[in-house]
Amino acid sequence: MGGGYLLACFSMSLTYGTWGQLVELVTRDHSGHIQIHYGNYLQRPRLYKTIEMDGEIERVLEANDDVVSYSRRVHSPALAYGDDIG
Repeated sequence: MGGGYLLACFSMSLTYGTWGQLVELVTRDHSGHIQIHYGNYLQRPRLYKTIEMDGEIERVLEANDDVVSYSRRVHSPALAYGDDIG
């Protein structure tokens, strides 16, 4: 029982640690900690659902001391094909 409990604790600790590092890596290098989307973008993502940056959002972000940086992004997945791999 003790050995099984020890292995279960070790396994859970390893899993949670790995998950935490993965979340930190993705938020730091890709999407960031906060995303601002237009209306129902997450339910039906489309390129035309954009937010006009008229300055109001930028002023709010710049006034917040917790915001280190921000950027505008467009996400448009695509598929490329070619005959020559090499």
